[in-house]
This record gives sequence, C-alpha cells and structure tokens, in this order.
Amino acid sequence: MAFILSLILCANQNYRAWGADIVSPDTFVDLGKPGIGLAWDPGEFPSIAEYFISLRDWVTPRFGLDAGLGMGYHPGKPGAALVAFNAEGMVTLVERRFTIFYLDLTATPAVSTNPSSYPTTLQLSSGFGIEKIYSEIPDLALSLQWNPLVVFVNAPDLPAVNGFMNFFVGFHYYFG
Repeated sequence: MAFILSLILCANQNYRAWGADIVSPDTFVDLGKPGIGLAWDPGEFPSIAEYFISLRDWVTPRFGLDAGLGMGYHPGKPGAALVAFNAEGMVTLVERRFTIFYLDLTATPAVSTNPSSYPTTLQLSSGFGIEKIYSEIPDLALSLQWNPLVVFVNAPDLPAVNGFMNFFVGFHYYFG
C-alpha cells in the first residue's frame, strides 16, 4: 500500500531512469522540507492498534517535530474506538546521507467513543526511531520507531508502564 501511494505521489515528477541524475543532500535533513505520511501502531493489550496520518518536519539538523491524527478500534470490545492526536519531538543521534537515527518523546491524548468500555487516555511515551530514504526515490522515507517506555497518565485501569510492542511503522513523503 505504501509503495502504491508513493508511486502516485511521485507521478507529478519528471520521468527519469531509476537512480539517474538524483541530487541528494549531504545529510538526511534538508531544512524546510515538510513531509506527510502514514503510520501504523499495532498496539498491545490493552492498547488499541491505531493508524495515523502525520506531518513531519526536521526543523534543524538536530531537532524534528511530528504531529498526527489517528484512529483505532478495539477488537475485543465492541463499540470501543479511539480518536487520537499524536505530538512528537525528535532529537537526532546519528545522521547519514540517507538515514537518521533519533530519540523521541511523544504525547498521545486519545478520546474514546465508549468510555465505559475503554477509557479516554493520555499516553506519554519515549523511545527511538530510524528513518531511511532510498536513493531511487529521494523524497520517500520509510520509518520504524519503538517507544518502550509508556505511561498512561489518567487511566487508572491501564498499566503504569506498558510499551513492549509500542511500535510505529510507516513512511513520510517530503515535499521540496
């Protein structure tokens, strides 16, 4: 699905042979290039798997911001759905020409459609991620993020720390 969407987004560009005449920045971060993308958080019990659409921008070579809107359904609790906002700050650890490795801090408030079945929550999480651009499609970056430290602030029935499977898998297409 991500590959098909990237082909659609790339359709506006001039046609050229794969890898021919690609001008790439010296480092991953090209200031002033915001990106839009999709991410999937598979969740873990008692979390709900969520799908996010997000905007990402590496504001400086050392700091980036990501904001997304997501939705998910709980398979074991009928009528329990979450609408979540995801705000994230990222700090660069290692940056190479096509790859960036970063630490992140994420706040995810989520509103439940059925609070009696699943609570409205505020989740704070932290971890690290990697984002990689492939030289053949220089504006498309695939990402994987793991946030092993997760704290649910206002949901007393949820565990205090719950993050073994708190992964985000997705991509961003950077405009420039």
